[in-house]
Amino acid sequence: MKRQMKRVGLAVALCLPGGFLLSSAWSAPAACDVFSYTPTMFTSYEVGGTGGRAGCASTVSVQTYLKYDRWGPDGVTAHRGGRVTNITWTPHGCSGGQAYFTQTSSETGQYSRSANRTLSC
Repeated sequence: MKRQMKRVGLAVALCLPGGFLLSSAWSAPAACDVFSYTPTMFTSYEVGGTGGRAGCASTVSVQTYLKYDRWGPDGVTAHRGGRVTNITWTPHGCSGGQAYFTQTSSETGQYSRSANRTLSC
């Protein structure tokens, strides 16, 4: 009986305005950040790597690259960039059969790199 009363008390506390304020903090929007998705075939002859910036209020320089993994400096297949607030864009191109990845960065130091995906175009 005491356990049931504690459960009821907890349920009531969560329904009160204070409980609501506590629970609403968990659903706050995501903070300003850059993102990079694993590349996919854009067309039958091009690979696309989607990246960008979301949840932001300021305008900064953002660069998204479609790259391929290799020993030494990674090769750049395509690039999109500019001064933006929030953006989703897809640089696309082809460098043959490669392990491609998407990389996005901003002038404020934010950085994101997707997983590699081997694709042939």
